[in-house]
Amino acid sequence: MIRKLASKILSVTLIGLMLAGMFGVASSEGPYSKITTQGSFDVGPYYLHRVYYHNGLWWVFGVYMLTTAGGVLIQSGIGYSTSSDGVTWSILKLVGTQQIMYSIQFDVKFNGEYIEYISSASNLVYRKGVLQGNGNIQWLSDEQIVSSYEAKFRVSLLIDEEGYAYIFYSDSNNLDIYMMKNRYLDGNWATDYKLLIRSWGATPNHDPIVLATRLLNNRIYIISGAYQSWIVPGALYGRVFDVGTKTLGSEELIIDEAAAGQFPAMVSFEDNVYLLFENRLQNEAFMGRQDGSWTSQMLVQIGTFGNWPTLEVDPKTGILYTTDFAPSGSSVFFKEYKDNLWTEGELIADVGNSILEGGNQEEKTSIGYGNNKLAFVFYLGVVSTTGFIEVSLDRIPPISPWLSSYQIVILIVVVGAVAAALYVRRLARKKRRRSH
Repeated sequence: MIRKLASKILSVTLIGLMLAGMFGVASSEGPYSKITTQGSFDVGPYYLHRVYYHNGLWWVFGVYMLTTAGGVLIQSGIGYSTSSDGVTWSILKLVGTQQIMYSIQFDVKFNGEYIEYISSASNLVYRKGVLQGNGNIQWLSDEQIVSSYEAKFRVSLLIDEEGYAYIFYSDSNNLDIYMMKNRYLDGNWATDYKLLIRSWGATPNHDPIVLATRLLNNRIYIISGAYQSWIVPGALYGRVFDVGTKTLGSEELIIDEAAAGQFPAMVSFEDNVYLLFENRLQNEAFMGRQDGSWTSQMLVQIGTFGNWPTLEVDPKTGILYTTDFAPSGSSVFFKEYKDNLWTEGELIADVGNSILEGGNQEEKTSIGYGNNKLAFVFYLGVVSTTGFIEVSLDRIPPISPWLSSYQIVILIVVVGAVAAALYVRRLARKKRRRSH
């Protein structure tokens, strides 16, 4: 009887595991949700994070713009929406006083305690606040005017390990790149000092960019670059800034003009820096800075669709994640980098939008980490759609077309339990025979 029962349990378990393996392990929490507004809600650009998780809520920031049917601007500015489940979203709320129209005119950072943003329009302004569980932001002060208009597009913000804010920008006259540090922690702004990060010389390049990320021991890694012309990307340069000594290290050439591509997404873990970008061959490439030196380019994907790959890091493990549209169109793929390798990629959603086919230059993306989940947000300007996809990092992807590692563990446990039960039964029978 026990042997027959064990056999049935084993058969059912095997069939169930096989079926589960055939149909795969779900890697997404469900179809993407829409963050709906009356106007557009641009969450790009890809290299600046717009998604955070805090107090049981996802927080998505972007530029809101409402126009008439004829294209006349009615209202614009920085806005945000929240969700507790990644499906239902709050009514979009506007913050700040400046009418900005492009997502590259602002940056927002959350350090686990405070949310801080900067925007560049008539003035360069800064603000700091606390994310609350009811979806509101408690601001520590009014918007602070850092300076009159001297910043071009692509401003960026960094918070150091002591909580001080740094603003990175390019001068509106010669496009030289500067860094300014805030003297205060209470939400007010007074420039403690200002440093030149890079000068382009007598003939400045076009459309400069500057990004920064934290290293160990209160140091900052700064990347700067610019296009050689309006359409030809230029080289990328990096250097370390020591907060304690207020000194800049020697400039490092990361990518020369012959290999340069689209501006990179950048993250850091401990003392390592990682870049993901579209190279000159229009392939998705990856580089890392380890022990003070940059690795050579690693091919991640042949061909890019939106040309804007995202990049995020698990702060506990150092595992890197990227999500991007496939080169063919509307499919969204998820990849992870660990043990010096990128995975092949998993399909996590199909947005089902034919407008994506053939390329949509109005596509903007962002990525965020929280609650052991990864959030991918995309904005399709042609159809004014902002979508949100949530991926659970607890999922265990299949290691073969049939069984995932999780399923194999279950199978081993079940088989072991059945074998142990049969062995115990056999010993019991032998004991009874001897007693007779």
